[in-house]
Order: sequence, then structure tokens, then C-alpha cells
Amino acid sequence: MIPKISIIAAAAENISSGCITATVNNAEALALSVPEKAFLKQKFEKEDICSINRYPHFIFFGKIKSEKLPYQKSEMARVAGNTLFDTLKNTGEKTVQLFNFSEPNLLLPFLEGLLLASYRFDKYKKEKDDFLINEIRICDTQITEKQITELANTTKAVFVARSLVNEPLSYLTAPKFSEEIEKLSSEAGFTLEVFNKKKIETLKMGGVACC
Repeated sequence: MIPKISIIAAAAENISSGCITATVNNAEALALSVPEKAFLKQKFEKEDICSINRYPHFIFFGKIKSEKLPYQKSEMARVAGNTLFDTLKNTGEKTVQLFNFSEPNLLLPFLEGLLLASYRFDKYKKEKDDFLINEIRICDTQITEKQITELANTTKAVFVARSLVNEPLSYLTAPKFSEEIEKLSSEAGFTLEVFNKKKIETLKMGGVACC
């Protein structure tokens, strides 16, 4: 469910773009036309989100308010990423490049919001949502491969937790839960020891045995 994420040196043509910015003038790298700038400025006067259509692609903007506190700015970036996913899904675009025309360190929350929005749990649904982002390109020299890997792994962990919580109790019994964790230990490479009833009794963990 995690798409390919790569770092690029410059903007690519004919690919939809997602940006966070504090002002219209900060987005000069995208070479907006005069009408596009006017439209973006008008939208930002009342809203924090704007999408400019460049058929068959688009440029998405999330506004970061400069007067907000750092944690609020990060959350605004996450919300923008979440909305960007909806825009990608509605248009069917499966490749997007991300830009940060706001303060440093806000592109990671922007990417985080985009990734988290891609989660779905349709295991028991007859009609499944098959939309997936294929590739995300990061146009930000301050982002490192290590940061991207860490965020991708954290997102995977969140997805696992969400899926376990979404399972019905009739499925996720204690033995089944231990099986799921065993699978995770094999995939992630961590050590796991599962206590059976005899082991629990040997260790005199009566409280656990009664559950």
C-alpha cells in the first residue's frame, strides 16, 4: 500500500503536483500564468485549499498560515496531504510530485498526510476500492532517503494497527492475534516468543490465564 517514493532535483513536466505554500508568490517554480495566480490568490482569501486544472493533470495547493504555531502548521500540512489524496483519487492520477514553498520541515507532514489517507480496509466488502498511488516524487533537497524510509515504515506500522483494530472480535481471537504478530515478526525481523497455556501457568501468570 506504500507507493514508490523518490527524491528528484527539479520539477518534471506532465505530472500532477502537490504543493504547500504560505503565499501565492512563493510558487514561482511552477511558472503559474497570470490568470492562475489570480485564481489562486482569490481562493486563498477564503480557503486553505486550491486545485488548478492543467488537463490531464493538475496543481494542488495547500495554504500554510504563517501566523500559526509550528505544531499547527504541521497539522495543516497533514490535512493538505489528506485532501491531495482525495484529489488524486477523483482524477485517477497515480503519480504526483510534491513541493514545499513554505517553511522548512513541512514537506514530511505533507507526505505523511498523503500516505495515511491512502489506507483502506475493504477485506469484507464486495466492492473494493482499487485506487492506489503508484509513485510520489519529492522535490525538496532538505529531505533525505533516511527520513523517507522512516516515515514509510511508520506508516506501514500504523496501517497494521488500524487493520488489527478493524478486524471483528470473532476473527481476532487471542490465538489468531498471536499468529498475526508472528507474521509481523518474520516480516520486520524482530524476536517474538508466544506463551501457550502451559507456559503461562508455569510462570504463574494466573491473571492472564483467566482472560
